[in-house]
Amino acid sequence: MAALTLPPVVLLTGLLMAASCRADVFVIASAEAPLQAISPKELQALYMGKRQALSDGVRVQATDLPRNHPLRERFYGQLTGMSLAQVSSHWARLLFSGQSTPPLTLTDEASMLSYLKRTPAALGYSTTAPPQPSGLKVVMVLKTGADSSRDHAP
Repeated sequence: MAALTLPPVVLLTGLLMAASCRADVFVIASAEAPLQAISPKELQALYMGKRQALSDGVRVQATDLPRNHPLRERFYGQLTGMSLAQVSSHWARLLFSGQSTPPLTLTDEASMLSYLKRTPAALGYSTTAPPQPSGLKVVMVLKTGADSSRDHAP
């Protein structure tokens, strides 16, 4: 039986795709936000509709990417350990009962980062840390792989 050989481009593409599926997720806020860091428990409460304010009473607008965006799936998986189907089911129950309002959905990462720059009381997430100076800051890093502890602040 002959060995299967793949062109280097195909191998590199596969490696990059595998790495991107396991990359850290950066939780981002405006550089003007009073928030310097957020705990995983507070972040989860904000994104799962249990709270709309931090423990100090500051209201926060959580932002989200569209349902079919791969980063959204990675974010919720790392934050909650739940699949997008489970998260959607959770939100369907909350919306039906009128208990909470979901995060504001923006069209893509660029729109989310632009919104965060203009809105000091908002949180979002990205595949990369924002460069400095960008008007944005990292308030938490959701780690993946062997270093998957969710307690990482910048």
